[in-house]
Amino acid sequence: MHKNIILYSLPYYRSSAKKITKNQKITFGTYNFLRFANQEAYIELKQDVKNKVCYIFGFINPPENNLLETLLLIHTLKKEKAAKVIVIIPFLAYMRHEKPEKHKSLGTDLIAKLFGVTGVDKMIAIDIHSPYAQNYFKFPLVSIFPSQLLAAAILKSGWTDFSLVAPDQGAIIRCEQVKKELPFETGLAYFKKTRKEKSIKMILNGRVKKRAIIIDDVLDTGSTLLESVKILKNKGVEEIIILISHGLFIGKKWPELFKFGVKKIYVTNSLKLPENTIPYRSKISVMSLESLIKNI
Repeated sequence: MHKNIILYSLPYYRSSAKKITKNQKITFGTYNFLRFANQEAYIELKQDVKNKVCYIFGFINPPENNLLETLLLIHTLKKEKAAKVIVIIPFLAYMRHEKPEKHKSLGTDLIAKLFGVTGVDKMIAIDIHSPYAQNYFKFPLVSIFPSQLLAAAILKSGWTDFSLVAPDQGAIIRCEQVKKELPFETGLAYFKKTRKEKSIKMILNGRVKKRAIIIDDVLDTGSTLLESVKILKNKGVEEIIILISHGLFIGKKWPELFKFGVKKIYVTNSLKLPENTIPYRSKISVMSLESLIKNI
């Protein structure tokens, strides 16, 4: 990120945005997200943005107000003749809706089209769930994997003798990227999922040591991770760490991870930790994305 730009932010990322603008001496943009008496929403900018480069920390997770606010802000900046509008959305929601299924909506395609009509020049996200989702976007979409942050978390743990584990084949590339950042060699194993009727069977490929570090993009309900952990325990793994790009922490199943040898879960601050994580905060470590984003 360079000087002489304006950085706007939706409420959730406002603290991070203020730190970045202060450290880099760029303008922190302000605006109001308001509603008319009939509850229709609108944006009111507090700065002149003509011929300025504008960045936005966007947020499109439910409730849908977040999506509407982000879209309206981009559109308003373009309407006011900003030279360029670049939106940073650390957790790009709706990217797991990328496969066409009969009688079901195609959320990824819709999100891509909605952002496209705002006139946005570029989008930057952290670890998009599926590379295939990028095919729907007709403007530049950059997905950054936080391999440096995850590697730093491993070094912080003090572990040097362990196996990296991908909970599915899609996570193999994530493990490989983290492996490149480590100052020592480590093995890599992965799970292969096979579907039979309504059940899913997970088969471990590769050897694992007494310690294992699982790397994945999203912790949702934790079901897949829990099955991975159970199998690893049966294979003789004694201690496990989980590294996650985005933590949703939905439902009541994911806390069981700690009952099966998981010592720590490291997760970025792309999402706010929900209240149901409060009893487990001592076992959840949050990694700040500021160091990655300020260099964009």
